[in-house]
Amino acid sequence: MATYEDLVPRVAIHLSNCPERVILDSIKNIVREFCRKTKGWVHDCTAIEVDPTKNTYELIVPEGSTVIHIWGLDGRTGRYEENPEYFLNMDGKLQFNEVPRHSATITPLVSLMPKLESDDFPDYLINFFSDALVSGAVANLQMQPFRDWSEPNAVGVHHERYRMGIAEAERMRDDGLNKSKVKTRVRPQYI
Repeated sequence: MATYEDLVPRVAIHLSNCPERVILDSIKNIVREFCRKTKGWVHDCTAIEVDPTKNTYELIVPEGSTVIHIWGLDGRTGRYEENPEYFLNMDGKLQFNEVPRHSATITPLVSLMPKLESDDFPDYLINFFSDALVSGAVANLQMQPFRDWSEPNAVGVHHERYRMGIAEAERMRDDGLNKSKVKTRVRPQYI
C-alpha cells in the first residue's frame, strides 16, 4: 500500500509557503474523491453463505477501506446492473429488501475507497494515476482564497489533468470488468 506522504514532495513543488499538513489533507481528500468518482478500486469479497433468516450481511474488505458501490453478487461475470433486490446500507453492509427464500452462495464484487482515518491507499493508484492525483491536490490548494499559496489563474491545467486521470481510470475499470467489451451491432444507414 502507498502512503499519502509519498505524494507530498510532488505537490509541494507547485505551492510556495504551503504547510505539509495542509498538503497531506488535500492529497487524502483527492484520493478519496478519485476513488469515489471512478469506482476504480474494485475488490472481490469472500463468498457469503446466504442464510434464509437474515437479510443483512457484513462484507469483508481490506482494512482501512469502506464500500462505496456494489457491482453484483456473482463475482466478475461481466454482468453488472443495478438490482433493486439489494443495496448498500448506511453501515456499509449488504442488505436485501426481503429475506432470501433459499440458501445460496454469493460472491459480492464491490468498489472501495480509503477511510478518512486511513494512512494508506492502493499501490495501483500511485503507479498509474500519481500525476492526476498530484494535479488534483494542487488544483484544490491553489483554489483556496486568501492563502499564501493561492493561484486561481494556474488551476486550469491541473484541473484538466485530474479530470483526464478520472476518465482514464474509468476506462481501465471498465476494461477490467469487461464492461467495455460488450459487442453490439451497429445498424447501417443508407442515404
